[in-house]
Amino acid sequence: MAPTDGTQRPFTKAILDQVMQAGYQNGANFRHVSVSPSPYVKSVFVTFMFDANVAPFRYAVSQGGERNTIVATADYYEGPFGTVMIHPNRVQAGTAKLARNAFFLDTDMLSFLWLRKIQEDKDVAKTGDADKGVIIGEGTLKVHNEKGLGVAADLFGLSAASWSSSEQIQIIVLVRATGMMMVGPGIRCGSPICQESNKGTMR
Repeated sequence: MAPTDGTQRPFTKAILDQVMQAGYQNGANFRHVSVSPSPYVKSVFVTFMFDANVAPFRYAVSQGGERNTIVATADYYEGPFGTVMIHPNRVQAGTAKLARNAFFLDTDMLSFLWLRKIQEDKDVAKTGDADKGVIIGEGTLKVHNEKGLGVAADLFGLSAASWSSSEQIQIIVLVRATGMMMVGPGIRCGSPICQESNKGTMR
């Protein structure tokens, strides 16, 4: 039976943990999460690193402080039930229907199955002096165990009603005398994804 859409909701760290926990309890070890890159799901994931319960990022300042970089992204999430890499998927940004889901994958339970190996078919009509050929191949995704697949459904995908134009995310770069810096946000907004303002205090 095909799934039906529910009420859309903001993407949160709690939802990420819940799906990873459900997979773990059913024997899966999710390693990859495919999400819409624009403009919401991936962008919200980046703000998870500023959660009060998440270890802050710290980077060494370049010698002389000449080429320092503001880092405002994250690609991996290590939680209570494993580590996943977040993949921004352009295909999922194509429609609101695709963008509203984040797909979790345990690649140990998946493989690519060749239905017809790639081969050249030379039995093609010749045109003048031109010799023609066709490369043909067929394959599909093979799911060894459906428990290796998970989804966080009904997320705000391409936009969020609660994400108004008045919301601001400020990147604050704090430099210590020890030669270390951390990147943290100052978040001022009224949406559910914003827990409090001025996260990223130096520790």
